[in-house]
Amino acid sequence: AGGLPDGCVTADDLASGVGGKILQVVSTTKTDASSQVLSTGALSTDLLTVSITPSNASNKILLMVSINISANNNAGQLLYLYKDSSVLTGAIGDASGSLERASFGINPNQVNPDHQSFHFLDTAGGTSAITYSIRSKFARNDSNYTISINKQGVGDSYSGYHIGRYVS
Repeated sequence: AGGLPDGCVTADDLASGVGGKILQVVSTTKTDASSQVLSTGALSTDLLTVSITPSNASNKILLMVSINISANNNAGQLLYLYKDSSVLTGAIGDASGSLERASFGINPNQVNPDHQSFHFLDTAGGTSAITYSIRSKFARNDSNYTISINKQGVGDSYSGYHIGRYVS
């Protein structure tokens, strides 16, 4: 009860392999706005990317995504975490009937982007550089759509609304 005084337990007091360290932190910040037109069923190009080179194959990599995304027609979107250009299968939901497996989803409107956060703990699996990215696909497959990152999906001015630019 009450705990131990600060500084009385050092790393030398711990058994080998106990405790962990943050070895490195990498991040990417997207402040510009961009849009992509996606045809029916198509997957976007990378919306956000970050690369890291682990020092050990067993390193844990905590990915924290924060994205602002909108669409020109209020259409829901499925988002996927990619690792070196392939869907990270451990970061998508289980199969269930005809439902599509995805990492996370959003349902933005065309005036203001939807902000969504997503977290995933991965294991490096090697010591070569790893590139993680986020890609999107519309949940409906009945027409072409435009997705926008860090801006609204209806253009740069929209009567009656205060619109802005965002960061992901």
